[in-house]
Amino acid sequence: MCERVTNVSVKSHNVARCQKQEQTLISIADDCLLVANENILNVPLLCGWRRHVLKRIYYTCPCGKRFSNMKQIETFLININSRLSIEQFSFEIEIDVKTKPTNQMFVVKNDLSEGREMVKIPVIKTTNNIKLQQFEYITRPEINTNIVYSSLKNCCNCTDNCQNVSKCSCILRTFFESKLIHKSSKYSNGKYECKRLFSNSYSGIYECNESCHCNSKCKNRVAQNGIKFRLEVFETEKKGFGVRCVDDIPKGSFICTYTGKVLESEDPTETLLRDETYTFRINYVEHMIYLNNALEKDYLDKTEFIIDGFSKSNVGKFFNHSCDPNCKIQVVFINTHDFRLPDLALFAMKNIKAGSELTYNYNIEKDSDGKRLCECGTKKCKRIKLM
Repeated sequence: MCERVTNVSVKSHNVARCQKQEQTLISIADDCLLVANENILNVPLLCGWRRHVLKRIYYTCPCGKRFSNMKQIETFLININSRLSIEQFSFEIEIDVKTKPTNQMFVVKNDLSEGREMVKIPVIKTTNNIKLQQFEYITRPEINTNIVYSSLKNCCNCTDNCQNVSKCSCILRTFFESKLIHKSSKYSNGKYECKRLFSNSYSGIYECNESCHCNSKCKNRVAQNGIKFRLEVFETEKKGFGVRCVDDIPKGSFICTYTGKVLESEDPTETLLRDETYTFRINYVEHMIYLNNALEKDYLDKTEFIIDGFSKSNVGKFFNHSCDPNCKIQVVFINTHDFRLPDLALFAMKNIKAGSELTYNYNIEKDSDGKRLCECGTKKCKRIKLM
């Protein structure tokens, strides 16, 4: 059984001592994670850290050093080579970091991902009105390698896990392409800050990739590292299945990607088998050309692709539309920098309380010819027709 480590009494801070103590406590926490599937934000507390809630939040590490913001903690974790990640901390006063108990009633599937994700994703059903469609769970889009322009991918040579952003070619590409599209600095800040995303990058975010010299702790690797927050698929009243969070999620946090089979939109061999309910059109080349005509000459192949999540997908396929969403889609480039084939990542637009349904805006036109009306139930609902 796991007990929280809270009584760490140290008069002065010592990095070496803190590092040794933290590593011992992390071993305990790792065992707890395997058993209890902890809230990611509670892990530092299991490792001897304290989170103090006053008028503002501050943390103290196992040896007593005090931290008042995310950047301070990020730097400290790097300096002591900690196995903790900056994603496991939150300075939002309305965020509760305690692990919420999970309701085991009505669980029809213990883990939707069948072990493919780092956290279990249970499926909750309270009636027999709808059935969970069988599909193969995949964590990455399935792409035919023959359609990828692999020569478009670049990589960085950083040996400091990209702490010096002025030298990381991947981070710089995000910055300069965003600048190219929007001259105003207001729109050029769409990059990760302590592994969170607070403003959209209209050029897409170029994460470091398998060819880069940095490792998985790199500050520019977020979406590729998988789901960290606990989620569950549940039966909604009017919208079929949906997804909700088990614990509080801070604004800007990565939640999951939308995966599926990547197909040419007009592929005649696939069109008849397609269920439009789980189809996501990738029109990013068109979007980029619209924003900046200078890019058109570089992408003469304007083949349109879709992500078909019917037979192969992940938990992202169950996110419902809302006219007033709490999540947003951000285009991310990971193992290819081909504009036609981005990854689609979901991030929290606001602080989200435990038990809330997670939604994003499908961006469907109001006069679309969909078959069912929006049932998001928000005050901003436009009653658009969904697919």
